[in-house]
Amino acid sequence: SLLQIIGQANVSLVKWSKDGAFIFYETEGNLFRINTVNKEITKVTNFPSSSEDKNFAVSNNEEKIAFITKEEGKTIISELDLAGFKFGKIISDDKDKTKIVWHPDNERILYEIKQAGISHIYIVNRNEIEATSLLYGDKEYQLLDISTDGEKVFYFSGEDKSDISMIDTETLQETEIAKKEVSEFWSDV
Repeated sequence: SLLQIIGQANVSLVKWSKDGAFIFYETEGNLFRINTVNKEITKVTNFPSSSEDKNFAVSNNEEKIAFITKEEGKTIISELDLAGFKFGKIISDDKDKTKIVWHPDNERILYEIKQAGISHIYIVNRNEIEATSLLYGDKEYQLLDISTDGEKVFYFSGEDKSDISMIDTETLQETEIAKKEVSEFWSDV
């Protein structure tokens, strides 16, 4: 298993490479890549060790990474170009960001914020300052993933029931894809 190979207990799987040759994972606040054939481990980032996860996301073309840091009361999503190690901030504000997913176009990033105890989903072009809210309201929206064509965002919504839904990134049309009483979570049990 991955844990046996790397010998770490606090590991978060980030992404399998498209060709299956590498697994990207996060531990101690850094991103690593393991070769699935020879088990060689490469440290991709060189941040000071930390128990706080950066929630790394690897772009679909595997040329860039995005990650979350906190500085002076602000939560920042930054990107790092892996070829030239060019660093840039994408968005910085006082909203607590918890998850990042690259859009398949490698130019946009979806992220989840937690505001007033409720999660919402935003999308931002890495070259623009303003983000767009995809889902915002009095309901919990937790980002799961995006379809390979970039047209649908999968998320978990929570109230006293739970459903899995998706949203079209172009039309912003929301569709439920899994809704059964059997899959409901009962908060009062």
